[in-house]
Amino acid sequence: MKLCIATNEVGKPSERFVENHIKNLFGGQTCVIHRSGHTHLAPSFKISYQFETELPTFANKLFTFYKWKRYKVSDIPTYAEQQKIRDFLKQEHVSAVLAEFGPIGCLMYPIVTMIDLPIYTYFRGYDATLLLNNSRVRGTYRRLIPKMDGIFAVSPHLLENLKAAGVQWKQAHVIPSGVNTNAFKPEKNKSKNPLELISVGRFVEKKSPLLTIRAFSKLLSINPDIHMTMIGDGRLFTEAKEISVKLQISQKITFMGAQPHHVIRDKLSKASIFLLHSVTTEDGNMEGFPSAVQEAMASGVAVVSTRHGGIINFIEHERNGLLVDEHDLEGYVEQVQRLILDEELRSELAGNARRDAVNFFDRDKLYRKLESIICS
Repeated sequence: MKLCIATNEVGKPSERFVENHIKNLFGGQTCVIHRSGHTHLAPSFKISYQFETELPTFANKLFTFYKWKRYKVSDIPTYAEQQKIRDFLKQEHVSAVLAEFGPIGCLMYPIVTMIDLPIYTYFRGYDATLLLNNSRVRGTYRRLIPKMDGIFAVSPHLLENLKAAGVQWKQAHVIPSGVNTNAFKPEKNKSKNPLELISVGRFVEKKSPLLTIRAFSKLLSINPDIHMTMIGDGRLFTEAKEISVKLQISQKITFMGAQPHHVIRDKLSKASIFLLHSVTTEDGNMEGFPSAVQEAMASGVAVVSTRHGGIINFIEHERNGLLVDEHDLEGYVEQVQRLILDEELRSELAGNARRDAVNFFDRDKLYRKLESIICS
């Protein structure tokens, strides 16, 4: 069986799950349709919007409105481009399409339905939170998703959000993105440094890295020997570094920026405590179930996070991690301090997290489940 992965952008560091799907689903028997980026992992087709970009502004708006009225998808390409996509799918002998994120699934549905290909859509976060504030998106979801062969979500709350927005489906399954538990694991025969904290994630509002830095500053006043590594980049990266300087703690934080997977694996294998203070943004954007949390759990790191999004579906307070309310700075500090002082608690949470990752978030197991559903 050959699967087509449809996505907005390939090669995006914050969406490694797309690359993993391309390389690993159905033994790598995949091809790719995308709107931006480039990949050498599989045969690919890049959707062109050249016709629209050459139209005058008013004509472009009219054309966009026409597409939405006809297809319920305003960013679907021209009919000629749609035909090129169908030719590509036939040429690659594709058996099914898996769209990453709701909008891409809706874009692809009118195209693939004309050649009778099954299509599934994966919801991961903003596409079933923030985008539901848009009436056109809700209308598109309500009209097209029930016609698809099925949908997946990385956490139950995304399905609950869709249902609350009036979206129905033929079948739905909760399958987290997963983690390679053979690669992400504790460093063998070495004890972790209880003074080494780590945070992995984009420097964006919903991951509130600035609050994590403020919490670390308070912790540092109690524990002068601790150190924190922060991996990731984003629009808040410069501000984060500036705040660390103002708080006079910059020498105690290593800002590594975006890093390849092997560097993240190495740092997590040695770290003792993982921090991620996910919050709901003012416009309603939320996490699904962050891959970094799954990677930390698999690496045997004690997790401190928030009661947010899909995190609460998989992290059980005081069993496999610690949770605080969103924006609760003092509670955040208190829970991390518990772990710094209590080796037994730290070890228990880390051990349970590792076992849960192996049992429930192992990437290969989740991929086999995904494949069996697509094949059924």
